[in-house]
Amino acid sequence: MVGMKTRLLKGVGLSLLLAGCQVQAPADQQDTIQVSGESTIEAVPDQAELRFAVEHQSTTVESAQDQVDTVVGRLLQLAEGLEIERAAIQTTGLNIRPDYQWLAEPRRRSLNGYVVTRHITIQLNDLSQLGTLMSGAVKAGVNQVEPPQFDVGNRAALQQRALTNAVQAARSRAEAMAQAVDQSVGAAISLRAVDLGHSPPQPMMMRAAAESSGAASTYEVGRLTVAARVDATFRLE
Repeated sequence: MVGMKTRLLKGVGLSLLLAGCQVQAPADQQDTIQVSGESTIEAVPDQAELRFAVEHQSTTVESAQDQVDTVVGRLLQLAEGLEIERAAIQTTGLNIRPDYQWLAEPRRRSLNGYVVTRHITIQLNDLSQLGTLMSGAVKAGVNQVEPPQFDVGNRAALQQRALTNAVQAARSRAEAMAQAVDQSVGAAISLRAVDLGHSPPQPMMMRAAAESSGAASTYEVGRLTVAARVDATFRLE
């Protein structure tokens, strides 16, 4: 009798345990697919940011500043002659630092003079003037020239188009995968644009070729790329 009760209690306990572990899928749960899409658009640059610096050393701050101001004045005159608007030109204040020389005997620093530096940034919207401006800046006495930073004026529109293409690429990828399992792609459940970061646009190719006659250098700026990527989740039907 006791053995029968024991077996009965064990059977009841096992039934309760199985009933407690039973899991039912929510009625509204649907199959989904997660994919990503990318798109890149190439464009020919139509503008450039040019960064120059003028640096001179002299025994006094005043003398070094006069030399710097003279060169900056020539550069501004050159830009004015090319009809570049003053709003497209940015100049910084003077950077002044002492110039020391180390003397072995006696072991101490000796003041040689002062170095004065001034930076100039020009936004150029007519790339046909690039060679003339770069060559003219050097002739004017500018002694520090950075490579031009190329860009396109309609970057926002190109970025929007790349984003649209990336979404379409994501859906096409989802459809290809769904067809392999005899399903179709429904509405998008979520879309997320992935931040690819922003870096200063660089030319794919830049070449300066100065002719022996002294004519202004010519530049081939190549193309730049605008990219977009999205992560997408679609409903499967």
